[in-house]
Amino acid sequence: MADYRITLFDKDTKCTYTLTDDYRMYKTQKPRANLVLVQTCNSTQSPTSATVTFRVEVDGGDYSQYGGYNYKITTGSPATTVLAKTAINAPSDEAEVTLTAAQLPVGTPTQFDVEVEVVGTSCKVTSSTMVTRPNSITANTTKTHPMTYCDRMPNNDGEITVTSNPTGRLGRPLPL
Repeated sequence: MADYRITLFDKDTKCTYTLTDDYRMYKTQKPRANLVLVQTCNSTQSPTSATVTFRVEVDGGDYSQYGGYNYKITTGSPATTVLAKTAINAPSDEAEVTLTAAQLPVGTPTQFDVEVEVVGTSCKVTSSTMVTRPNSITANTTKTHPMTYCDRMPNNDGEITVTSNPTGRLGRPLPL
């Protein structure tokens, strides 16, 4: 904390005038950021893309006094921005991004970085996380019992059975 008082000096008259207002400046702490992988899923529509959900957690830095914080998530070298958001004024923000196979290859750990900047300041902080795109789940299925109806109302008794052991992985973070 520092206190300031402004004094004006007129070079022509050599007179000084001290303003009546005192100003107090507070040093704010640098924010802390954490990039969390919430979920990674292969697209069922396109085997060449994957959907990743990230959560950006921010603590400190007095971002609420400055209009929030901006962040961008990047990957690769040179860094490619996959998501950018502005003026977030909450301690965390979740975002879903669809990535190409080149940005997130199957089975290869890939680093993602987040840069958080408090709005209107040059106060920045970064954090990283590793993401591995899972193999697609494949399984064979068959209809083993058709649905029956009574007076045009379904009995909800249809059955579909998985007839082979599923391969691949569910799209979720690995336990530590």
